Amino acid sequence: MRRFLPQRRWPIAAVVVVLLLVGGLYAWLALRQPVGPGAGIGPQVAATAPADIGPALSVAQFNIRRGRGVDGDVDLWRTAACLTGMEVIGLNEVGGGAFFGLGENQAFRLAGWLGHAAVFAPTEWRFGHAHFGNGLLSALPVLGWVRVPLLHADSTARRNVLIARLLYREVPVTVLIAHVDRIDDRERQLPALLELFLAAPQPSILLGDMNAAADHPAILAILTRPDVVASNGNLPGLPPRPGSVDWIMARGFEAVGASVCDVGASDHPRVALELVLDPPPPSPATPAAPAEGAPAQGAPP
Repeated sequence: MRRFLPQRRWPIAAVVVVLLLVGGLYAWLALRQPVGPGAGIGPQVAATAPADIGPALSVAQFNIRRGRGVDGDVDLWRTAACLTGMEVIGLNEVGGGAFFGLGENQAFRLAGWLGHAAVFAPTEWRFGHAHFGNGLLSALPVLGWVRVPLLHADSTARRNVLIARLLYREVPVTVLIAHVDRIDDRERQLPALLELFLAAPQPSILLGDMNAAADHPAILAILTRPDVVASNGNLPGLPPRPGSVDWIMARGFEAVGASVCDVGASDHPRVALELVLDPPPPSPATPAAPAEGAPAQGAPP
């Protein structure tokens, strides 16, 4: 019997080797690999509903936390409920799908429900696919977009800014969407992002989780500018939201309304602004009446 004992150890050794290989493969796949810059013409997902934009543009910012609510449940329908009626939406912490790209990208799923166009800007590659990042949902035509990594030095999390050009009432609008690092790289990324916003062609909109409240020096400097309208969910007649870090900032617009949606769909609220162009675009020219005795346009002489 003893001569067979060493042979019986082989299955155990094989199991150990397989477990080590599987564990090593999983650890390698779990590594956060940064996603570099990118660009595209038009949206990644086309709109499925015609744009019906009213006199004001409804703009929203929402860190959706991959659809995980404050109760711990993942329910993207709650996320969508807060986005209904919004026409330009910046999203943060968007899930890019499941293992090796199985499952649907959350930005694309929300866009399908709302009938909007969509662009996903992943910040990291993980588990064999574009895993996590920012997103744009738009009822307006998307002319093009670029994805630009933000400065990175100390944090393990990767960040980027998605810059898109939309067409609103025949006027090109620059939209920037970003999620600034919470601690390590915030003081590098936030000033660079705000500088990029101020340098963007107007009219322009910045949407993002800045991880900085109204008392941060860089935010304070923006709030004092007469050419910038901004909100982190502060509403007239309601208590201020001093700790809110989700911001909408705009240039070349006037704010005519604001709203907040917080149904527990995320650990962040959805904040929104109603914006109108400032100055408004000119109305289509009305053909001048012909002078007395002159033939009407298109009439024979």
